[in-house]
This record gives sequence, C-alpha cells and structure tokens, in this order.
Amino acid sequence: MAQNKNIKTARYFDPETVMWTNNTIESVLAEGGIYSNAAEVNPNAEKTAVDVQNPYNSEGTNYNGWEYSEYIWTHFYPIGNGRMAAMVAGGIDKEVIQINEDTVWDGSPYGTLTDENGNVLTTLEETYNASKITAVDMTSGSVKEEWKYYRGADENGNPAEIGAADTVVGDREFREKFEDYAGESIAYRALNMDNSDDEEAVQNRWDMESLVEYAFLGQPKTQRAYKSFAEVYLDFGQKSENAENYVKSLDLTTGIVTVEYDYNGTHFKRESFASYPDQTVATHIESDSDLNFLAQLHTYHNAMPEYYSYEKVSDSEVKLKADVTDRSSDDGYPGTVNAIQFEARMFLEGDGKFSVSEDNTTVSVKGGKTADIYVVGATNYVDYKTLDNSKQGADCDKYETNVKSKTYETIKARHLEDFSEQFSKTGLNLENTGGTSYGDTPTDERVRTGVGENSGFLKGAGSSLSNADANGIHSTYSDGDNQLAVLEFNYGKYLIISGSREGREASTEGEIDIPESQPF
Repeated sequence: MAQNKNIKTARYFDPETVMWTNNTIESVLAEGGIYSNAAEVNPNAEKTAVDVQNPYNSEGTNYNGWEYSEYIWTHFYPIGNGRMAAMVAGGIDKEVIQINEDTVWDGSPYGTLTDENGNVLTTLEETYNASKITAVDMTSGSVKEEWKYYRGADENGNPAEIGAADTVVGDREFREKFEDYAGESIAYRALNMDNSDDEEAVQNRWDMESLVEYAFLGQPKTQRAYKSFAEVYLDFGQKSENAENYVKSLDLTTGIVTVEYDYNGTHFKRESFASYPDQTVATHIESDSDLNFLAQLHTYHNAMPEYYSYEKVSDSEVKLKADVTDRSSDDGYPGTVNAIQFEARMFLEGDGKFSVSEDNTTVSVKGGKTADIYVVGATNYVDYKTLDNSKQGADCDKYETNVKSKTYETIKARHLEDFSEQFSKTGLNLENTGGTSYGDTPTDERVRTGVGENSGFLKGAGSSLSNADANGIHSTYSDGDNQLAVLEFNYGKYLIISGSREGREASTEGEIDIPESQPF
C-alpha cells in the first residue's frame, strides 16, 4: 500500500499477534477522494454510485456510497468488552472513536407496548414520555399453537403424525380463508415437495413459504436493525501531511490500539481499549509538549432535536441523552415504534485545563502532557419485553462512579490482566516458508500487496484467482507468509473475546451488573 511520504522509521511487530499500519487513514481516504477526514465517513451514506473502484469485485466495478463508507470503516481497528465496543480510526486531521453498545437497536419489544399505567403506546412520543415500557401479547418467536400448522391435528384434535396426510390444519378462520391448505400441513408439504422447475411446483413452494411466514415467524417478520451509539471526535488542529513516523497498531494479546507519530518535533501517543472489568472505553493521550485539543461527543441520532440533548456536568464532562430515532414507523405495528433510549457520558482527567463549549458537546483541553478520556454508556433495555427509562441514567451513575474511583494506570492494569488471561487460553504457531519474517511489513500490505507504486486496494480482482493473477493482486501468504494465517486465527479469537463476555464482573468497589446481550 502507498505509504505516508513522511515515514522515516522502520518498525517491527510480532507478525502473529499484532496488526499494524504506517499508512494514515487520511492517505486511505485520499485514494477515493470522497471524504477529507475520518469524521466525515457516514454510516448512513446513500447507496448511490461513487467513482471509487471496489477492489473485491472485478475490474471496473465501483462502490456505492454506503459500501465505500463500510470499506473505509474496515481500516479502523476494533476494541470491545462484550457490551461496549469501538472502532479506532487513528486519524491525525481528526481522530474518530466510534462506539457501539449492544442494546442500541431501532424498534421495540415485539408485542403490544404498554406504559406503567397500562396505556397502549403506538408512537415515538409516547414511548419517550413513558417511565416503563412492557410488551404484552408478545408476537415474537412463534405463534400460539403453531403445531396446528406444522403437523396438523388428527380426528381427535391431537397432534397428528409428522408428515401425515388429511390432517386438520390451523384454526377455523385459516381453513375457511385457505381451503386448499386446510388438509395439508407444513410437514406434509415439505416431505412431499416437488423441486422441479414446473410452474405449479414453483407456486406450491412459494405457497409453503408464505404459510411458514404466516404461522411461525410472528410479527414483525424481519429483524430490526442494530444502530450506532456515539462517537468521540478528537481535533488536535493538525494536518496528516505534516506528520512523521506514523504507526497505528492493535496488539491482539492486550486489546489495546496504539497510535504514535511525530508532529513539528513533538511526539504524540494515544492508546485506546474497552475495559471489561470497569465497563468503559478509555483513551490515554500523551505528548512531549503541552496538549491543545478538543474532544467532542457526537451521535448520529440527532435528526430530531426533541429526542436528544447535551448537558454540561462539569468543566471536564458532558452528558448525552438520546432516543434511537432512525427508521421509526410510528404505526403501532409490533416492533416498529422506536423505544430504545440511551445515555452516554464523556469525562476527562489530566494535568491540563478543561472547559466545555456553549453547545455542551465538546471539552477543550489546554496544557498538560497527558489526558485521559473515558466514555460510559447504557440504555433503557431490561430484557426482551421490558424497557425502563430510568435505567440508563442509573447504570451510567454506577459505571462513572467506579471509573472515577481509580487511576488510569489501575484501569489499564485491570484490563490487561483480564484480557490477557482470555487470549492466552489457546495458541497457534506456524513457521514461514524459507524462514522469512514479515514483522516489518504493515498488515494491510501483507493482506493485499501493492501494485507498482499504488495500493493493492485500488485494483479489482473479484473472487477469481485468474483475475487476481492478471491484476497482480495477492497476499504475502502466497510468498510463504504462513504467519499471516496465524494472525488471522488470532484476530478471530480476539473478536470473539471482544464481542462476547459474561454478564457480570466484580470491581474492587463492589459488583458491577452488566445487562445480558439479548436485544429484540
């Protein structure tokens, strides 16, 4: 991949356990020319064509806007604790730490929504104003007495043998409405299916699919969408073209993303991780000279002003409260009315001076050699049928109190002990062909080697080996880099650890309850 022209220092990392690059995110963006910095990368980008080659399709096939944004997002490095996770861009012009929380979804529990007084809720405004939301007459998962559709009833009204003919299917209303299916259960149709291309056979298969949807899938039939939570934007007033010795790395054994570079003679270093023991996304910043930067708490759920707000808590802390407002139908149909509310808090510690902007979104840092940024967050999600609109605030109180009772060094040490224990449970080692080491080769160049002076990601190859060969596209695995396969194995293990953890963990100050991951 084309490197930052100002890179001077060669680096070496463990080729089996560290992902790294010396190519800035701004250089990746410059290849396409659609976004100028990482903060502009939009997860809700339109699916219209853009003039950027999709390297994973054949030559000449371009991305649409949403696909291109997703591609850029894959150049961020992930951190996670099972409940909260983040993607770290490693930006210089503007750093982006995009944070998710595992219960931030659009929609609501699948059923009739009622408030604490038993009133039925059918709009976003009503769910916003409720104190507690409970779903009754649940519609998710299955339909009551669905066996009557799957296997049908015998002459005595009991479940018939699976696949039996001439059964009584469904209820009276169904049999009167669909007379042709009244005696043929789903099991019977499946065991006697005609898989030919005959027009009648195709229609029969379609009819059975419709019957399955009617009898089994409940309402709504499609799963609601996972949504973004909040972002931290860091603005140092710097330009990537003036940075030297840039390196971004993810150590899979520790779960820490590190960004380092030199700027006008000053060395800057950032490290980010998502702590499981202390339930926070933490970023530590240090430099050789006084810091001067802005930390902004952002959310994409800001299209409807009445459903989000920022608050100054102190000179070093801001609070965001918001509803998930994207894709709300507001029609009372089960699962379609957005009911998830969340809260995010960003607070900073360090030896500089802090102040908050007039719109209460941004903390300014002036002076000091170090600064620590913490984000805690929670939603009103209790379980798959219950939401409590006071829960997010109470949970954030608990998480924040715990974090503020510890130093950064303590929080980092607890994270390292916890994460390293998980990662070290399995291991894999392979020797490279010819004994060559690729520890000094950036991971993106190992995955997709450059073509001439250009990045390998500017060429299309599709899934055909012949197309890849014709376009000069390959990985260093083809050159004997077997440790690339080990890195891939370790990355998979890392993502499992980061994305799925148990629902409770002790802190030195007591127990921290962590909601189970069971969204709608």
